[in-house]
Amino acid sequence: MNKEKYIKVGFPYEFFDETGTETAWVQVKEGEYILDNILFHARGYAWGDIIAVEEKDGCYYIAGLIKSSGHSTIHILFNDEEQREQTIYQLKKKGCDLESFSKKLLIAVDIPPDLHYPDIKRYLENGEKEEKWNYQEACISSVHQESQ
Repeated sequence: MNKEKYIKVGFPYEFFDETGTETAWVQVKEGEYILDNILFHARGYAWGDIIAVEEKDGCYYIAGLIKSSGHSTIHILFNDEEQREQTIYQLKKKGCDLESFSKKLLIAVDIPPDLHYPDIKRYLENGEKEEKWNYQEACISSVHQESQ
C-alpha cells in the first residue's frame, strides 16, 4: 500500500517589489516530488509539475524542474476587493482553478492544459488595460505557448 506523503518546499521569489521564500505543499509519490499548490509569488513552476528538491538543515528547497505538468500559472494583483471577487467568478467559469491571498488582493490562477490560453490572455490584457489589475505570467507551459 502506497501512502501519500507531503512535505513543505521553499521557493525563492521576486514578486513585483518584494523578495522572499514561499513555501508550498509537495506530494512525495514513488520517489517523485509533485507540486500540489498554485504558487502565489514564485515563478517558473505550476501545479502538478515534477520537481527536484534538496534538503538543507532539515528544510526542503526547490532545486529545479524535472517534468512540466502542462499547467500554467498566472498571478493577478487587484486594486479593489469587488473586482477580485468578480474576476474569481469569471475565471472559474472559464475552467481555471485558483487560490486567493486576501491580505494582498492577490490571486494565483492555475490554467489546465486543456484550456485555450489565448482567450484567457485576452481577458487578462483587457483587465490590465482597464486598470482593474496587474498580472504576470508566472509559468506558461509549452502547451499554452504553442496555442498563442
